[in-house]
Amino acid sequence: MSAIVRLPVLFASVMAISLLSMAFPAAPAASDVNDDDSSWTFLVYMSGDVAGSPLKWQDDINELESGCLSQEIDVFCLVDPEGEGDSRIFSISHDSLGSEEIVSEEIEDAAFLQDTGEANMGDPQTLIDFAELIISSRYSDGRFGIIFWGHGEGLYGVSLDRDDYLDLAEMRYALIAIGDMLGKKIDLLVFDACRMGTLEASSQLTDTADYAVSSEIAVASYGFPYDSIFVRLSLNPSMDTVDVARAFADEHVKYGALMTGISSHAAVIDLDRLREAVTRVLDFSNCSKNFVPIAASQLIEARNGSVEVDGFNTVDLNSYLGCLTSSEELPKRLLDSANAVLNGLNDAIAVNRAYINVSDSASGLTLSGVSVFFPYQTVPGESYENASTFSKSWTLFLRELYLENEYENLDLNISLSLSDGRFGDGLNDTVTINWDSNDSVGTIDVDLFREHDGALVGDCSEKMGLGEFSIDWLQPDIYDIHVYCRDINESYRYYASFGSISIFRQFEYRINLTSIFAQGDIDIILFNLDSRRIESVSVFGNDVTIALSVPDHYRLGERVLVQVLIDGEIVASGLIVVGDAIETEVSMTIGRSMSSPLEYSCTILLTALIIYSFIKLMKVGEETGLSIRGMRNRKLLRSISSLSRNRAFRKAGRRS
Repeated sequence: MSAIVRLPVLFASVMAISLLSMAFPAAPAASDVNDDDSSWTFLVYMSGDVAGSPLKWQDDINELESGCLSQEIDVFCLVDPEGEGDSRIFSISHDSLGSEEIVSEEIEDAAFLQDTGEANMGDPQTLIDFAELIISSRYSDGRFGIIFWGHGEGLYGVSLDRDDYLDLAEMRYALIAIGDMLGKKIDLLVFDACRMGTLEASSQLTDTADYAVSSEIAVASYGFPYDSIFVRLSLNPSMDTVDVARAFADEHVKYGALMTGISSHAAVIDLDRLREAVTRVLDFSNCSKNFVPIAASQLIEARNGSVEVDGFNTVDLNSYLGCLTSSEELPKRLLDSANAVLNGLNDAIAVNRAYINVSDSASGLTLSGVSVFFPYQTVPGESYENASTFSKSWTLFLRELYLENEYENLDLNISLSLSDGRFGDGLNDTVTINWDSNDSVGTIDVDLFREHDGALVGDCSEKMGLGEFSIDWLQPDIYDIHVYCRDINESYRYYASFGSISIFRQFEYRINLTSIFAQGDIDIILFNLDSRRIESVSVFGNDVTIALSVPDHYRLGERVLVQVLIDGEIVASGLIVVGDAIETEVSMTIGRSMSSPLEYSCTILLTALIIYSFIKLMKVGEETGLSIRGMRNRKLLRSISSLSRNRAFRKAGRRS
């Protein structure tokens, strides 16, 4: 193989290796791994003292003993089995034999257990005391996680213990206290408990931890497969927290799919991003409440079309919002609020894993990561309303939706008219909104959106008065206009929308050709540098006016390259920014300063032809044993070279 061939191959090999190294970055060297990131401490809060519904805590202790292979991982379990005086704490040790016996050591110095030996897992102080014991004596640094193991009900709380449980406020209180002890937020919260993937529960966690793993549906009694989860973590304890959380979700759903056939779900929630999503949901609930008088039917129909989760009066939130945003004639403000929530939830749900078995799939079950309480035509009670700060706001919306308040059906006969009210040039530049006056309506709101990009470009409000007002500050463009009528209680009572309203302006630009030698055919090429639109104008005389119409062909701010051609040759060029003046003279540069778009294309094509011909000649030379240097017929090469300089060819190429 010749050196000429080997060099490209070597270059290609180096480039391939470089690309692969970027796609699959190498694992960090041992010296690059932060010790704090490679060690983990987990607290497992095992509440099993539930009469008539015991959970097999011993099996999960055995799974932890089997899976904890790394010395970088410490796991401590506070176990409260069914019965009295038998609560205990285990420091998990690896069991290489995989026996059914618990080999882990019990911790004896737990002061909060010494009096009675019985832990009330529904008391937030129990969780705080457990964490304080471990943090003060057995934790130095590294990442910190808490696993809630047992029964849960995400609308109200977790860790059921006989007649008590950690309600959402108590859970939040304990987690904040633990964060204060750590001097940072908890890295990971895992809920091995039923239906904790509600917005009611998750909204209480946003300032307590970085990530949470939870399920919208019931978790089977065997719980999470801790052996496979902790083996995966032990093999790479320094992986990112979100990937540790992903391991919990992956292994839980995989076990349900492969081993039991029971529908399983787990989502990893980025709690920092969820904070913004919760804010948007609260805004949406307030917006929906105010739109009930005119949008109740769409709000209820969306609820009826949503995916119900486990039949517990909760719906998958993404499912509900998806149904709502597909509703016909939904007021745009409500539509935008719902879409903002969808976008916020998509950002907050880092991982969503679900296995839906045949039976549940037939019933239409789909899970997106977070559910919310949304009963069917039932007003929530005080227990739900007082469960969390989020529940209070959501209850106001549901109460307004289901109390069946009587609202007068208003028809304000809103209409829209266009006129030349500003410039007196015969072009519409003013929008006037007209309506029939009604004492039930206090304020008219108008939102204006640019049609081509959906941007909100203006909004205004007017107290109800004479029955009309005008908007005369519109820039030339195409608009969608939305009109809302609100009563004195801020409830929306009427809505109308008007699409594709065109506001025109014409901008004139003068080109003086006096200084340009103008014998021959004169053409002006307008090349829109933003839209890539090309327009050709034939002119006569030395004083030319170009009229650009907005918005039918041009947009404000677009840049237009103006080129003057005489007999196909560029003799002057200039630049227009559409809308910078109503009427102005274009500054032209004399001489061949830039090529036309068609000439660019012709030049590229010609260059490619020359290269192709040259390669072809080399190939012919190799096949016949001749070299380019030794070829007698040099006229062919000279003719190819002269082809690129042939003025007549260039001229024909531009006009084709």
